[in-house]
Amino acid sequence: MRINESMKVIDMLRERREHLRNEGEAGLQAAEDWCAYAADEPIGGDTVVLIAELPEVDEESREEILPLRAAEMGLSVAATAETVDDVVINAVHQNDAVSAEKLVDALLYFLENDDFMEL
Repeated sequence: MRINESMKVIDMLRERREHLRNEGEAGLQAAEDWCAYAADEPIGGDTVVLIAELPEVDEESREEILPLRAAEMGLSVAATAETVDDVVINAVHQNDAVSAEKLVDALLYFLENDDFMEL
């Protein structure tokens, strides 16, 4: 993923699915050092997210410190790379031809239920 780039959730999932197909699970998970940040509202396939660095944690207060651009835009963590990639891997294992729209459904299901959706 390109850091400090904005993209739609559906495009993010398409990109991760293609990366999985081209690089395999090890290649996909090797670059899990980003988060998708979004406004505090329900997300969907057309929601635009900011791909940025992981938040840092203040050692004294233990509070998360968001990347500057995410903070300036008033965004919060919508999903970590690990979550996105785990959802994509699980969905592709269930259906190698899974659509991007179904990946959106699977991600939203995971974010709401902390569990994988059966396709």
